[in-house]
Amino acid sequence: MTTSGSIALVPLVGLAWEECNATIKAAVEGATYRARPILMTVAGDVIGLLPIMWGAGTGSETMRRIAAPMVGGVLTATMATLIVIPVLFVIVHSRGLSLGEDIDE
Repeated sequence: MTTSGSIALVPLVGLAWEECNATIKAAVEGATYRARPILMTVAGDVIGLLPIMWGAGTGSETMRRIAAPMVGGVLTATMATLIVIPVLFVIVHSRGLSLGEDIDE
């Protein structure tokens, strides 16, 4: 899910950059536009995993060991999507590279 959020974020940032031609503003606008759907998905995932983490009964310790890293992974991947991807976009565009340009040139 996080990968699809990142894949959807990059074209939005690119379109915002074409409109305003300001790299940082485009990255902020694109991340802001996609933040709500991404955060809603993450909230659903985390809320769904909380009963597994806090559950009691047969097999609860095993399920807790599975659910806790999943929550951490979802939260980490979300921060990567909303922060790291726009920052990488700014870095790449500040170096003058675009999607259709060959790096070796």
